[in-house]
Amino acid sequence: MPTWFCHRNVFERVEMGFHEGGAGVPEDLIFFYKHLNLGGMLQRVDNSLMVYRYNPNATTFSIKEETIWETRLNQFQQDIMSLPAWSRFSIYGAGKLGRRFFRSLRADVQNQVQQFCDIDPKKVQQKRYEPYPKPKKFKIPICSTL
Repeated sequence: MPTWFCHRNVFERVEMGFHEGGAGVPEDLIFFYKHLNLGGMLQRVDNSLMVYRYNPNATTFSIKEETIWETRLNQFQQDIMSLPAWSRFSIYGAGKLGRRFFRSLRADVQNQVQQFCDIDPKKVQQKRYEPYPKPKKFKIPICSTL
């Protein structure tokens, strides 16, 4: 499982350090994004530096998938979408996850989506994705009361 570590100076540079919001808060992800926002660098280390011990009561299991999704999405919309190169972009994956990603975006960011890309022939054959259902048009007959 990938993990990361940092020097104490990096930790002290990030304002408020870890967000100690208690159970259900992905404080390591929030810290990681703050580090990147400050121009922090990353470096890959291929050696095993730590061995995790499974604990079914670990706080990590209290973090909901939706919370992580929203944290990632907010980071993307605030920091990536503000870059000029991202005035238009494509979403790779026209399946459930790609469509969910699109629907989760703010309306202004949705307008920047140029296309979906996929390799699945069934998805490509659909030609387009219509994220919102068309309004139903009812055909109600008019009868004479005479």
